[in-house]
Amino acid sequence: GVHGIRGGEKSRTYFKAEYEMDETLRILKGRALPTERLFNPQSSYTQVRRPVVDWMCELCEVLKFQEETTHHAICLFDQFFSQQQNAVEVKNCFNGHSFAQIVQLIASTCILVSAKTLEKTYPAVDKLISIIQSPFLYDHFIHMEQKILETLDWNMNFTTTYDFVLHFLCQGILFSADQVMNKDRYIRANSKAAAYARKYCLFFADLCQQEQSFLQYDSLTLACGIVM
Repeated sequence: GVHGIRGGEKSRTYFKAEYEMDETLRILKGRALPTERLFNPQSSYTQVRRPVVDWMCELCEVLKFQEETTHHAICLFDQFFSQQQNAVEVKNCFNGHSFAQIVQLIASTCILVSAKTLEKTYPAVDKLISIIQSPFLYDHFIHMEQKILETLDWNMNFTTTYDFVLHFLCQGILFSADQVMNKDRYIRANSKAAAYARKYCLFFADLCQQEQSFLQYDSLTLACGIVM
């Protein structure tokens, strides 16, 4: 298959990856979300997205959740706010609370929903409220959970950029016959080089989820760019 990112007035391809799809990759690609479900630069949350995403990552670490859960939750968060009417509705629903408090409610509920999908154990709502010192009540979290699930049509089985990167890492991206640059010369790839490759692939997957501008690219193409 051929996958690419297009840009510019003439839609010139400036990144292209060619690969043969295995069956697992075909399934993952079939579950990937279209970019319009994630990227809306006009959304009211744009200005606060970066610090909120950082906060979500920190909370997931505190709760000892998998990286997969963190990426899944952030993807939920972006899907919710990609629909501008959601931001308007929640503002009207929670009069008396600041927009920052409402965004935190949505972010923490996204984490809870993702944890229910991917984790074996997760805190009860009352426990989560205590951990984050939320000004909202149990019923508010349940209402928001329903709103998020309705926005997604109850579809929790989607593929993130992180999922694609993990798939490529499991398939192998560096082999013993490969050569890698070491300072000013090429050397045969070894286990240390493979460990570094994995480390930086996961690092760039985390970096891409923090920057909203990356949401305009589909997750498979983004994963190809990371491993290349």
